[in-house]
Amino acid sequence: MAYTLNKLITNAFYLSKIRSKDYQTVGGDDTAIGLDLFNKVLAHHSANTRMIPYNSSKTIDAVIGQEEYFIEHLVEPMSLTFNLDTVRYPVEKISRERYHASGGVEGFNSLPYECNFERTLKGCDLYIYPTPADTYPLHIWGKYNFNSVGVSDLPTDMLLVYDLYYIDYLESLLAKRLCSYYGHPVDPEVQQIIDKISSNINSMNYIDITPKRINLYGGGGSVDWMSYNLSRGYSPTGY
Repeated sequence: MAYTLNKLITNAFYLSKIRSKDYQTVGGDDTAIGLDLFNKVLAHHSANTRMIPYNSSKTIDAVIGQEEYFIEHLVEPMSLTFNLDTVRYPVEKISRERYHASGGVEGFNSLPYECNFERTLKGCDLYIYPTPADTYPLHIWGKYNFNSVGVSDLPTDMLLVYDLYYIDYLESLLAKRLCSYYGHPVDPEVQQIIDKISSNINSMNYIDITPKRINLYGGGGSVDWMSYNLSRGYSPTGY
């Protein structure tokens, strides 16, 4: 059975106790206010990305000699890779200071091996170094913000967009926002639902603290893509 956006907004009004399920219907101005507040609920997740439980990828084509790319809707970048023929290469994600304030040769194209992401309006700016020598497909994994909704989305089945537990969470958040909007006290059961699901989502989005060993004395432990650019991915034994 479909769980439409219209149903989510209607249920949020009933959960908030602003409208009575037995005696009042939700529509007209209520729906318009519900849509506006629901978009604000979704927008807040762009700031608190731990509450976004879904990771996804986007692929764009590199432009020869271009360093900067805008990745729309990206709010938490995780990794960048690119393909050269049938080989996938990782690009190391480094800090703003290391990328923008360290030395490097400008004006040559090669296989990118370093990148930096910067949050900007409606997405992220991606910087890659060295600039691409070909139109490699760039694969960006991370968290992307939720699309805003409008009147035309009211019949949309939300189960095609979110899991049921997350619909319950968003519905409860909207009920809380409606209470704030109308100056109505929040039902403790609604807050309990929000707290419980928030805790579960936080548990799902654990921080990876796996230690990574760095060899300070060489020994071929690091990858130099500029060398790979000359060898096309192959190097002599013992390199």
